[in-house]
Amino acid sequence: MTVRWSRYSGASSYKITATPKNSPQPSAFAQFSGNSVIGSVNSLSANTMYTMRVEAIDKAGNVLSSAELDGSSSPEVPTIKQAYSKQSDSITVEFSEVMGASGYILRAESEVGDFLSETAVTSSPGTVLQLQPYTDYTLSVMSVNSAGRSQPSAPVQIRTGRWFRYIHLSRFIHLFTYTCLDTYTCPGLYTCSHTPV
Repeated sequence: MTVRWSRYSGASSYKITATPKNSPQPSAFAQFSGNSVIGSVNSLSANTMYTMRVEAIDKAGNVLSSAELDGSSSPEVPTIKQAYSKQSDSITVEFSEVMGASGYILRAESEVGDFLSETAVTSSPGTVLQLQPYTDYTLSVMSVNSAGRSQPSAPVQIRTGRWFRYIHLSRFIHLFTYTCLDTYTCPGLYTCSHTPV
């Protein structure tokens, strides 16, 4: 979890302690220099309420000031079940939904690294649009809540479909204007010329 604070006169360092509420899990802490105004405590349990305490400490190790606030850690990391491309410009991802998530972010990145897209969805499945046909992409999913986003899921690689243009036979016929000529040169049949429209 990440905490931001204001500098305190005389402080040479700041200490952040994360203590889980209603849980027997141990506290975690991190320490930062006196020039810092933002810091994070890592390796916290997912989707858990914590009391975050920030202490301003002088060179002698005395606590000059402190403040506390409560907040929730980010949700669990979702798992991609499958991904597929039914259209040439989109990829649909099915993933496991996790407790405490208010939404999800689908991240698509081209294999050559020249494209990155993030699409917000509320549930599974979700679809990433405006992709290039027959192109390889790396897909991952992140869960989101008020505390932020989780780490990305294990990625999967998938290629969008090819782009085809189908013209139905009846449509093809109407692309031409037919003029039937005399039948004497081919008894029993019409001889036709056609002019493209």
